[in-house]
Amino acid sequence: LAPTDWGATSGPPTGYDFMTLLPAADGDVRDNDGAKYYDRCQPTAWKSQQYVHQANHNFFNREWLNNDNNGTLPTMPRWRHEQILLAYGCALYRASLLGHGTLRFLSGHVQPAGVLTGEVHLSFKRNKAVTVDDHQQAGGIGTNTMGAATSASGLAADEHGFSQLAANAFNGSFYGDTVGMVAVPKRRAGGSFRSPLAGRRIGSLLGREIWVRVADVFDGSIGGSPNGFQLGLELSGGTVKWVDSDDVGGVPLPFDRGPSTKTMPKTLRFKVGCFGLTRAQLRSVRAIVLRLNRAKPRALAFDDLQIV
Repeated sequence: LAPTDWGATSGPPTGYDFMTLLPAADGDVRDNDGAKYYDRCQPTAWKSQQYVHQANHNFFNREWLNNDNNGTLPTMPRWRHEQILLAYGCALYRASLLGHGTLRFLSGHVQPAGVLTGEVHLSFKRNKAVTVDDHQQAGGIGTNTMGAATSASGLAADEHGFSQLAANAFNGSFYGDTVGMVAVPKRRAGGSFRSPLAGRRIGSLLGREIWVRVADVFDGSIGGSPNGFQLGLELSGGTVKWVDSDDVGGVPLPFDRGPSTKTMPKTLRFKVGCFGLTRAQLRSVRAIVLRLNRAKPRALAFDDLQIV
């Protein structure tokens, strides 16, 4: 809960499942170092992150009574903080220690009742998934994790460090410690990035989900309307079937905290069943396409494109 890495020497979390809860409206933990732990974590089976708008770490307990941001940022009341911690903390411990089926709350498949879930932006990653692209491999933006050649049309796409210390950071709004792609539209709408499925047998996508971690890139100002994109499944004949990000939860605006506003990704889950494909078509998917289709598109940051 709102960890720091000041003086940390134990290295990345390894050999156990992991969750970090990051309050976006914090004061002295404004850098959200827990995002570094999430990005670096090598879990046994899964890892989870909750980036909570309008939250500060003091209000998750009843010992530290003051608002850690001194009232300079929008902050939900203490009892709302406690609801969030009870819901997601209990889900963690029940899944990890008792084997209960509560992991679905951390992955976002189920939303806990009585919680301001609209302020909780989840990242979640399983070990047992087919990674199409996590941008960690050699070869740059032109090759995905499967070793297939990618292509961009109508946008400028490149890989950047999502970190305050990265030499190739896109801008200073990225925290955590990973590498991802920033897609910058070249024209009004319609720019796309294509990532082929290759290098291993995928089989049918029946009953599967496409997960992608994405963020609206903060560029010094917050847009008046939320950003978004479409995810497409390209079939062997070239036809592409699309689902919009708004249909799976949407891409949130950054939490406004002035010059230190962050570009913080969240995981969106696209159920393959929502694409309206037949069983035969689900066996013929050859690529995943990301399309910036908004009338006035802004840059988006992508990471961890997976088939689960």
